[in-house]
Order: sequence, then C-alpha cells, then structure tokens
Amino acid sequence: MANQQVFLERPEEELTQSDYQALSPLAVVALLLGVGSSLVLISPLFLVVPAAAVVAAFVSLRQISANPDLTGRRVALAAVVLAALFAAWSPSYIVLRNAKLNHEARAFSSAWLNLISQGRYYEAHQWSEPYDSRLSTSEGIEEVYLKDGELLQSYEQYFDNSPFDVHAAPTPELTFEYLGDDNIQVTSGELAVITQRFRINYRVDGVTRSEIVLLTARRGVYEKGVFWQLFDLKTSS
Repeated sequence: MANQQVFLERPEEELTQSDYQALSPLAVVALLLGVGSSLVLISPLFLVVPAAAVVAAFVSLRQISANPDLTGRRVALAAVVLAALFAAWSPSYIVLRNAKLNHEARAFSSAWLNLISQGRYYEAHQWSEPYDSRLSTSEGIEEVYLKDGELLQSYEQYFDNSPFDVHAAPTPELTFEYLGDDNIQVTSGELAVITQRFRINYRVDGVTRSEIVLLTARRGVYEKGVFWQLFDLKTSS
C-alpha cells in the first residue's frame, strides 16, 4: 500500500484573521511628525514638533510590543531618526542662514547709505519700493518725481523721520558704522526682515552730528531671484 501524504490546509478565514497585523495609527502619526520636524529649520519655536514625534513614536512602540496584532516598529523608529536629525541640524543651520542673511542685509544697507552720502535721495527712495514698482533707470529720475505728485509725497514721507535733509546739498562728509542687528525675522528660507543699527556722522552748518539709525530691510523673491527692500528708516531713541 503506497504511502499517502496528507496536507492539511488552514481555512482561508483562519489564515486571514491570525496572520494579519494592522499598522499602528500612532506610528503613522509619529512618522508624519518626523517629516514635519523640518519646520525647525525655519524657527526654533518648532522644536515642539520633533519632541512630539519622539513621544508618539515611543508610545506606538510600546503599543506594538503589547499587541501582537499591531505592526509599524520600523515606521516608528524612522520617525525617531527624522526627528533627531532635524533637531540636531537646526541650530547650526539657523546660525549659518542668519549669518548669510545678515551679510546680505548689511551690504544692501551700506550701499543705501552710500547713495545718501552722494545726495542721490531719489534713487535711495526707489530702494524702498517693491521690486516690480521701481523705475527701470535712474536717468531723469528727479524729473519723474517732480511730475508725479503721489510719488513725490511718498518720497517726502519716507524721509520725514530721518536725520537726512533731502533738500540740502550732498554731504560727502557723511560716514557710517555698522553696530549690529536689532532683529531678524525669517518667515521661510528665502523671505526675511532684518533691522540693523548704524551710527552715522554728518555735518550740518559746519557742526558734526552723530545719530543712531535703524534700517529695516526686507528680503523678497521674484521670478529672477531675490531682492532687498529698505522699507523702514528711523532714528533710535
């Protein structure tokens, strides 16, 4: 009598119920928070995101260990790795980014002050306008201002609270010294608002005067690249 091999098959329903493991929803949440941890590259205020990712990941790992019907251990561990990487990278990235933005803003503000020292006030005012609203050339710029009442009024108001007498002759004696940043606000990797402090020395009626001015510059983006706009100017009290 030939040997017979008997194969026992598990019912399909029993196989499905015993072998299926659900992906832990909390592990998925942790992974999403891990990806969202990249927000710390914008501001340290977002450090709460990687912290939440780590907490959610460890809670999900405990749930997975306690419940054999749950899976997602690798997903939770990936969340921890992402959160840790972004949190560790954030401080050095922010320092380097702010140093770069500060260098750009300082060069822009210094160039603006050079225009003032040369008496090129209309051109200086153009740098306060949004990029797409600026005149395409500085040739005949005074005539353009004198014919445009709205533009002339904007020009007068812009210099109202400044120490610069835009009606006087150019002041080649004007010198300036960079004192530091008062404030840096970064809304994204490309957009920023930076207030810088300068000491300016100039002569009026033969008398040398010194003032502290705050120049606030905005970094913007347009289709061809980035631009700076000096949209606030005031003396420090």
